[in-house]
Amino acid sequence: MPLTILPDTQHQEDDFSLDPRVVQALWTMEENHFWHQARNRWIVSHLRDRAVPSGSRILEVGCGSGWVAGHLQRCGYRVTGIDTALVLVQKAAHRFPDVQFVAGQLENLAVVDPGPFDVIAFFDVLEHLDSPLGLLKTAVGFARPGALVAATVPAIASLFSVVDTLSGHKRRYDSGELLALLQAAKLHSVQERGIFRWLLPLMRRRRSSEPPSGMLMGGEESAMRLAKELAVPPPLLNSVMALLCRLEQTVGKAAAARNVGASLVASGFVE
Repeated sequence: MPLTILPDTQHQEDDFSLDPRVVQALWTMEENHFWHQARNRWIVSHLRDRAVPSGSRILEVGCGSGWVAGHLQRCGYRVTGIDTALVLVQKAAHRFPDVQFVAGQLENLAVVDPGPFDVIAFFDVLEHLDSPLGLLKTAVGFARPGALVAATVPAIASLFSVVDTLSGHKRRYDSGELLALLQAAKLHSVQERGIFRWLLPLMRRRRSSEPPSGMLMGGEESAMRLAKELAVPPPLLNSVMALLCRLEQTVGKAAAARNVGASLVASGFVE
């Protein structure tokens, strides 16, 4: 499908740096890092647990370079992805030509695709916003009655560090906060699960050695630091971590509803 570029396309640099080094590191990470592969599996598993059938229409808000959208399309869903960062959406369209991608503001999506959609999705997007409730309410306007709204976010406020600041995060969500946000958007039957639980000890140890989140770096140093953070682990370590993620998703999946993890996944239904 051709990429649609709306005339209102704007991107706030503090949402996510578009420095070429950061963008290239992100693309390499998406294609090789254990975390991105595992998150895609968690997302599909969650949709299936919520009885979203193959063939359902999904609107992914903040689709970035399309890594999740492409995976969902391969899994049998029909996906439309929208983002304000043109360079990222162009990469998405190049990677996954069968997916409909739009560069522009969500408010103007109707000129391209008014919906309605069966699923509205925000995968690691809401943490970039000072007031995510407004975007949630706007997106629900594209949903059919009974549609599912699903989101993932980084978790545990105490883990917020300079890496979050450089990534454009405004916050990390403690257990129950994403659930409360979806409920504030008037969704019902909301469920929240903690995922990547085994990563927590590693993250706590690493974040404790980082500078405080308020210590901002210069532009050059910031780009280099963020590109380094996005680097893929060495092959053996990456493989071991991928295996641990698979074990959590099979053996430990039931515990996700009762425990906090390094990320949260939650969803609720539109009236």
